[in-house]
Amino acid sequence: MAKVVGPLDLRVCVLPVDNENIGGVAPDANRLANDCANRVQATVSGLAEACHYPSECSCSLQPDSQKYAGKCDLPCLENPVDMNCVNFDPAHGNVQATNAAGDVPVCVANSPLSSAMFGRRTTCAVEGNAHIEVDGDTRNPPAAGS
Repeated sequence: MAKVVGPLDLRVCVLPVDNENIGGVAPDANRLANDCANRVQATVSGLAEACHYPSECSCSLQPDSQKYAGKCDLPCLENPVDMNCVNFDPAHGNVQATNAAGDVPVCVANSPLSSAMFGRRTTCAVEGNAHIEVDGDTRNPPAAGS
């Protein structure tokens, strides 16, 4: 059975030429969409394919997703995936590669690329009663969520 990944929202750092914090020029929506559809999509697909994860990747720019992250002002240092995937083995917590050979490195805000892609996440479903008290008036309505 194939390893299932996604869909994911990755907070990807732009290239230095598009980062006005470090001397670049802020890109418009078309330039961001082009970067997503070409650089990010190709790099994520190449990295996944090199290590036998599903490699069909599509990328689209999310509206209002431009947020500042200090990590993105630092260089995105290339760390190509090892041919034996020793630096890209999410199942065992080793997630340091930024790209496959020939692809432009992709770095994400707040964590390594592969950690953001393949990190283990959990969802906890909860239900019960909420306790609300305002000006001496108390209510305990049913509540549910995740």
